[in-house]
Amino acid sequence: MAEMDLVELQELVLNGAGDRPLPAHLLDAAEVIDVNGDGVVLNGTLKIVFDPETAQLIAVFGDDLAIITEDGAFILLKDFVPAVTEGQLKEVALPDGSVQDAPEFLEEYGLGSGLAEALAEIETAAGEAAVPSSTTNRSEPSRFENEALNSGDQSDGAAPFGTLRGGAPGGSRGQSESGNTDESGGSGTAGNTTDDDGDLGDVGGTEADQTASAPDLSLADALSATEDAAIPLTIDASLTDLDGSETLAITISGLPEGSQLSAGVHDEVSDAWVLTETDLPGLVLIPPTNFNGTVDLVVRAIAVESNGGARAVVSETVAIDISPEADAPILTLTDPAVGLEDSAIALDIQASLTDTNETLSITITGIPEGATLSAGTVNEDGSVTLTPDQLDGLTITPAANSADDFTLTVTATSTDGTDTASQTAELPVTVTGVADDATLEMAAASGDEDTAIALSIDVTNVADGDSASVTISGIPAGAELSAGTVNEDGSVTLTVDRLEGLTITPPANSDADFTLTVAVTTSDADSGDTATVTETLAVTVDAV
Repeated sequence: MAEMDLVELQELVLNGAGDRPLPAHLLDAAEVIDVNGDGVVLNGTLKIVFDPETAQLIAVFGDDLAIITEDGAFILLKDFVPAVTEGQLKEVALPDGSVQDAPEFLEEYGLGSGLAEALAEIETAAGEAAVPSSTTNRSEPSRFENEALNSGDQSDGAAPFGTLRGGAPGGSRGQSESGNTDESGGSGTAGNTTDDDGDLGDVGGTEADQTASAPDLSLADALSATEDAAIPLTIDASLTDLDGSETLAITISGLPEGSQLSAGVHDEVSDAWVLTETDLPGLVLIPPTNFNGTVDLVVRAIAVESNGGARAVVSETVAIDISPEADAPILTLTDPAVGLEDSAIALDIQASLTDTNETLSITITGIPEGATLSAGTVNEDGSVTLTPDQLDGLTITPAANSADDFTLTVTATSTDGTDTASQTAELPVTVTGVADDATLEMAAASGDEDTAIALSIDVTNVADGDSASVTISGIPAGAELSAGTVNEDGSVTLTVDRLEGLTITPPANSDADFTLTVAVTTSDADSGDTATVTETLAVTVDAV
């Protein structure tokens, strides 16, 4: 059965259906089972396939019994009531194999909604003091001994009623032909009344009021609130019949799933909250965590006449606009990040949402000029924005030849609608320096025997923070360089600035050509790392 059909059917039950029959579209939605059909009732027993204890609703409409099962199926047992009252239907076989007397079944399950249970509890708690001091006909005749279940004409299916599980009747059943009322549900003795002592009272006493008066109900036109905040509900409801014969119940439905009210009873079957008038002051709605959007609460004030159980219902709707409020995300950094100069350094950044309905972005600032991230979108201010997926495997490469440490600022931002919330943390990055290769350029040298021969050796591109030295080996015995320190192995080491004007003088009276090996070694001052570039230099000696 469609949800709106169920709501409509419940409304018909609660309102007594007035003077209108069960709507045709509801009949069209039902699976109709004619109790008088062949093989439906066997030996006075009707076998049912639904569990009356878990049914969402069971109610009498005229001669028929309407059932909404736990799973929402709509079953109409046609002519169920006369079959019981005329004795054709004696027992109801339940799905669990047990058997219940048909009159008991009809009386127990007049209205099988959990909402009805809650209402019955309210009537019992709030209505005891309102029971009239004298009643008509305290005798207890059977409600089903070949008499109509309701004194009104039910043949047109217009007036639904049922028995609340708490015991109070759900429709006006017990009026005698003379207008006197029997609370037990049977026909009373015309004109006879008894007082609280059980003595015979005056004949022809005043007929008890069985009509419920519409209560007063007022609430705010609209409410607004922010996500994750309790929302005060201003609801005023009161009885208009002040003779003490009525009790008042309030139901609130349309709450988002997972909501709570600060007072009242929640009925899981109807998903409505049931309250008394004393629950209304200070009443607040507590929406589910992280919920936002528009909520239309349906508030019903129900006046219940204790004499017969007649009801009058007034319904109002209030719209509540719950604006989104972003929740601060979770941001976790591994501190610090460490890597080598001129190499990609891994950044371990983890960010997640606490509200999955929001969106998450990550922004990194403090990136040194020349440094690059492996992912993300570069903004005009030099910061980089990333999605959560881009954090996986994220690296930063420092500026070329830079071993300077730096600190990144990481901000995770959650967005919910137009609202945002952020978490910020700093991530130090330690860069370990490495030595970079210098550039070594040379030209072949030539000169005369017994003469200083110029050596063209040029060293460039020594990285900032690196130092460089030049070692020349392969020097012939007896030859001399114009500068440098002679090592034990015969090689000579010089600083870069001493290469300018450097010469070599061949051994005396030697015109033998030779080849020098020139090595430039750079060293990082912080890490001690070294790098060496080696080249050869041919020297031609002309005889004289």
